[in-house]
Amino acid sequence: MALTRVLTVLLHLRSRCFGPALLAFGLCLPGSMLWAQSNAVPIENAIEVAQGSTHACVLREGQGVWCWGSQGASGQMGDGTLVPHALPQPVIGLPGDITAVAVGGDHACAIDDIGGVWCWGENGSGQLGLGDTQDRSTPVAVTGLSVAAAQLSLGDQHSCARSATGAMACWGENGAGQLGDGSTTDRLSPVNVQGLPAGVVDIALGFATSCALDSNQDMYCWGDNSSGQIGDGTTNNAALPQQTGFNLVAAMAVGLSHTCAINPNFQTVSCWGSNFAGQIGDGTTTTRLSPTQIPGLDDVVAVFAGASSNHTCALGTAISRGTTPQLYCWGRNDSGQLSDSSFQNRSTFSAFNGIAGAVVDVSLGFATTCVRVASGRVFCAGWLNGSTGDVTHSSAPLAVTAAGTFGREIAAGKAHTCVRASNGSARCWGKNDVGQLGTGGYSQALLPQAVPGVTNSSQLVANADQTCTLIPQVSQPLAGNPNAQLICWGRNAQGQLGDGSVLNRPAPTLIASAGSAVTSIGLGSNHACISYDSSGLRRCTGLNDFGQACASNGLPRTSFAACDGSLPEVLSIRSGGLHSCAVTVQGDVACWGYGLLGQLGNAATADSATPVAVQGLPSSIVQVVSGTYFNCALAAAGSVWCWGGNTAGQIGDGSTSQRNTAVAVNGLGSGVVEIVAGGSHACARHSSGGVRCWGNNGDGQLGDGSLDDRSTPTNVIGLPAGIRQMAAGNTHTCALDANFALYCWGANSHGQLGVGSAEFMAYPAALAEAGPFELQATPASIAYGQTSALSVVGGTGSGTVNYAVTQGTSICSVNDHVLTGIGVGQCEVTAMRIGGDSDSVTVTVVRAQQAALLLQVAPAGDLPVGGTATITTTGGSGTGAVSLQVSAGSGVCQLQGSSLTGLSAGTCTVTATRAADANYEASSGSIEISVVATTPELFSDGFEGGASH
Repeated sequence: MALTRVLTVLLHLRSRCFGPALLAFGLCLPGSMLWAQSNAVPIENAIEVAQGSTHACVLREGQGVWCWGSQGASGQMGDGTLVPHALPQPVIGLPGDITAVAVGGDHACAIDDIGGVWCWGENGSGQLGLGDTQDRSTPVAVTGLSVAAAQLSLGDQHSCARSATGAMACWGENGAGQLGDGSTTDRLSPVNVQGLPAGVVDIALGFATSCALDSNQDMYCWGDNSSGQIGDGTTNNAALPQQTGFNLVAAMAVGLSHTCAINPNFQTVSCWGSNFAGQIGDGTTTTRLSPTQIPGLDDVVAVFAGASSNHTCALGTAISRGTTPQLYCWGRNDSGQLSDSSFQNRSTFSAFNGIAGAVVDVSLGFATTCVRVASGRVFCAGWLNGSTGDVTHSSAPLAVTAAGTFGREIAAGKAHTCVRASNGSARCWGKNDVGQLGTGGYSQALLPQAVPGVTNSSQLVANADQTCTLIPQVSQPLAGNPNAQLICWGRNAQGQLGDGSVLNRPAPTLIASAGSAVTSIGLGSNHACISYDSSGLRRCTGLNDFGQACASNGLPRTSFAACDGSLPEVLSIRSGGLHSCAVTVQGDVACWGYGLLGQLGNAATADSATPVAVQGLPSSIVQVVSGTYFNCALAAAGSVWCWGGNTAGQIGDGSTSQRNTAVAVNGLGSGVVEIVAGGSHACARHSSGGVRCWGNNGDGQLGDGSLDDRSTPTNVIGLPAGIRQMAAGNTHTCALDANFALYCWGANSHGQLGVGSAEFMAYPAALAEAGPFELQATPASIAYGQTSALSVVGGTGSGTVNYAVTQGTSICSVNDHVLTGIGVGQCEVTAMRIGGDSDSVTVTVVRAQQAALLLQVAPAGDLPVGGTATITTTGGSGTGAVSLQVSAGSGVCQLQGSSLTGLSAGTCTVTATRAADANYEASSGSIEISVVATTPELFSDGFEGGASH
């Protein structure tokens, strides 16, 4: 590959990476996709799958296009957001009948049933064909196509369409001539490819190369040819179609910088172009400028490559010789994308393993292979990476799933959300400053957290900063009271939980004053009311300055007590900010408490501690819901009526005028089966499963993609069909679909949407249930400064796993999945999976061993008897004090401080010891010193020695 081509590819791919990791040839491995491998509803109805460099899309029968991937900053998810998705999310705004989908580098396009083309995502080179370079986060119709499209193919930053009559048009980046119009000028709108024969029957695009196949089975390519991928024997780019050196083509595929084709007579495959990873399949890594047949591969019926891929796949029966074609792949495999149980590149084909079912379609990404089988399920292998950096390489295919079964009932408070599962357990997430999550602490949670001790619950209610649930039969009550059915947690500063105190409760608490036959709960901002199943008896607790605790004396309560005034038997009760309303079994509605904004609905604005009848309602009301200062009611006939404060249009009658009596919501008609109310917004669910919302929309809580308030109902965009239950918080909204998958949208500053981040969503975002897993630290005991690898085992989730030190932050630190000992003691680290459970493990950090101390003597050499030397030390890692001693030969040497004196001839040993400190064990070292006797100096007087005379 020419250096210029490598740099071009590097610039394109690095621009789409989060903290890019450079691989061979300087390419950036993009954090591509995370696929669920859980019981969270594997996709069963896929009719097409397509991949780009960092994201993928699937066309689902009857459900349109769904996309996912690790990047979304250019809008390539198509759901109106600029965030990545770890699970497939529906693309919004497409027409009802989509027949095909294609994915490019960071953009995607689809064909509708009349041949119209819709594109979304990155548009810096005009690859969306909209006449400009503005990115789009939702699909927009391509302008300038003169005929209906029958096929799409997308390169990195260019796009092409083929009509049913065989015409071809392209648009987008054109620096290498890949648009085929004879120029190298980018085109913001479609231009016809020049020089092609009539009757094009197939098109395929590589990174910056385009190819077409005509009805005579002749193949033409143009654009980038720096690796010989055009197949004309040169490396010259071509701005017009060039006939390849491969005659008689049945099918073709174009990769990042290589091309392959099938010979129809022999059903063999030949490839040409770049071959650094073995993607040509001829057993070498030599670039091929002309078609080279792959040895031993015959009976091939289809060949696959992708505009971002350096690997290739083919369907055939060459080895199995059976009736069901086997998938074979070769080329780059560093992420396991060949599914051959290894991570080694292959220059010859090998079987793609692990697929159950007949393969009917294959799509190749940069480091991923996705396979669609006849059942409609999709499996992917390779680089599977979530949106926040949790990386998995899988050489075994994993099933692609959508959001799965999450719960049976949802409840939303001011900034927290809870869900009740089919077994009666509960999970909560979001704000937790007063214990409203029920986890026993006060830590905010971006992910669903189990509420300990809640089992077999039958009703879940949340509002403001409180949560309550009903347990019909308590066999092992939390506080030893077998008759208590009401369990609550959260804010209690005004006694609104009714447990006789004004203490906040961060864990589920049985409310004895509620009695044993509670059927309905209403939670207000600072009060709560309950009703019973056998009479019109009501009880309230909490603040009572406006009569909201139903006592005419205005005095607050800390336990549930009987209300002033009477009602017939109550069907249900709900509370707003400072008021409550009840529906009777006769279908009437009465309210009490604060009334200044008309929320009591009796044509007055006075407060009332006793129930007053709401005026203007039709007969046979079946449900009432309360916002902060307004209420809505649902009639048996399916119409919706609202009254009270209306500053944001929450009454839904097209105005912002206060309504002191009930008025009909405009535009809903009949057929509504459920309503919910948030702080200043409301939503209605139709019998068809569709949802419409109105009122305040400053945080996107209406789900229509805007932040504009609506005084009449607007459609929630992007929800799947068949919504079965809803909940509204102060500024966010949630819904359960037919499969009990949970979707939330709106404010998210405290993580109340449960998607693992704090970014608001103006469209529904899906959560996926994840079962329990086990966190492991290997090893579980480390020394100071050493590391332990964190990993999770088991579970059924696919959400990104985040790790955090939850106890002992001075002992351990965590970076991604690596724990480092920064002190001595024990720490607790917790793993949290987006949309799932958490688990914790204790890691012990002990003192580290120091390096041995090194001793030096100055001056060096032997020490004469009577002479002195200085002992110094170096080395070691701790901060403890160093002591010196003569450990052997005490009669030979004497040590005072660091000064050593020779006493007699011989050897002595000096040992240095560094004391242990907070992080290191003691360390020592020694040196042996020779002490030598001195020799008297001989003096000469000029005479020779001898006898004297």
